[in-house]
Amino acid sequence: MNIWQKSLSITLLIFSGSLYADVPWSSTYWWHDLTQSERNQAIVDETYADLNKNVGVSCKEWVRNIVYRATESHIIIPPNRSSPYDYKWANDSTGQVVAMSMPIKDVSPGHIIQMKLSSGWPHTAIVLAKSSTQVTFIESNWDSTPDINSDAVVKIRTVTFSKFYSNLKSPGSYTVYFVQ
Repeated sequence: MNIWQKSLSITLLIFSGSLYADVPWSSTYWWHDLTQSERNQAIVDETYADLNKNVGVSCKEWVRNIVYRATESHIIIPPNRSSPYDYKWANDSTGQVVAMSMPIKDVSPGHIIQMKLSSGWPHTAIVLAKSSTQVTFIESNWDSTPDINSDAVVKIRTVTFSKFYSNLKSPGSYTVYFVQ
């Protein structure tokens, strides 16, 4: 959906009198007028443009690019902490990227997962889907180092919840984020 279509949709909502119930109408920027589910879906939708392509960037940078594109350049996820091998982003002073601590079984499509793998490498992925026993990610650079290399291909990967936890350095070495 391009910006003109989004503007038209928002205008139609205003004139029809039906506003999103869970988000206050306090911004002139369309992203903030979406429900959280709609924001998450916009992030998921943007990932498909890169599916099976070599994007030439690490997993973390790819996710940063997806959010930037999905929000039409409005939200910029902070860069790495001082070490590119730290799996968490630097603090987001804007409050638009929110970290949560939750079991993997409670994630939703559009959530971002940052993890420290058992190999010691960090990894970042976007949740594409979840069932009662497994989670599906869309990600760049799985099974590789976080450096730019020939494995910077965006792929879909599904793992059981137990496999997700067994891939981690320790049970709590991951963070779930949502973009508001």
